[in-house]
Amino acid sequence: TKFSNLSRCRRKIGFEKAKALSWTTDFEIAKWFALRFSKNGIVFKGIIEHSHIYSYFNREKECVVDYKTINLIDQIFVSK
Repeated sequence: TKFSNLSRCRRKIGFEKAKALSWTTDFEIAKWFALRFSKNGIVFKGIIEHSHIYSYFNREKECVVDYKTINLIDQIFVSK
């Protein structure tokens, strides 16, 4: 089984806030989205099996995934 590392931005604390379909494989892209409208944000990191990635869009390295299958491993506080 192959796995991918994923990142997701949010502006609120807590792993329950990471429930979303759209993730990226690029931490810097997730960080940019987290800080787009705010001086502070959070980037969630997780791992997912490839079989649970439904679509991939190269421009933003975006994955549409089954978020229920992501193994969340970290939340990283970021700031400008």
